[in-house]
Amino acid sequence: MKTPDPALLNDIGLLMTRILFGGLMAFGHGLPKLQNYAAMSGGFPDPLNLGVANSLNGAIFSELVCGFLILIGLGTRVAAIPAAFAMFIAAFVIHAQGPFFLPGDGAKVPALRYLAGYIIKRVTAAGRFSLDGLIAQSRAKKTDPAAA
Repeated sequence: MKTPDPALLNDIGLLMTRILFGGLMAFGHGLPKLQNYAAMSGGFPDPLNLGVANSLNGAIFSELVCGFLILIGLGTRVAAIPAAFAMFIAAFVIHAQGPFFLPGDGAKVPALRYLAGYIIKRVTAAGRFSLDGLIAQSRAKKTDPAAA
């Protein structure tokens, strides 16, 4: 039996982490905030004293927009920064009084899981199966036609 290509397995792993951390955040957290904007704008937490609307807009940006960018692999390392910052604030400011582990209301672990994923994305980038990867391949072909 042929041994799988380690680079291929690495790129599949990077794709899977993008789907999990980007997709789940964008569609499980960010999109619901956008869809329920009016209802949430009245009582959304304002941990940095920026105003409720700005805090909600920042959460939507970091969760929906940055989550989607991570999902498709476009500007992944940059998009991971606000996403990680939001999860840091969620874990250590919003849920500061909550328990560390689940079960329990306001547990830190869910936010810390995402934080870890975004740190991983910041370090590892998007991989070959991403828009970042396609852009890099296109640039390589333009600068070195032999690389095609």
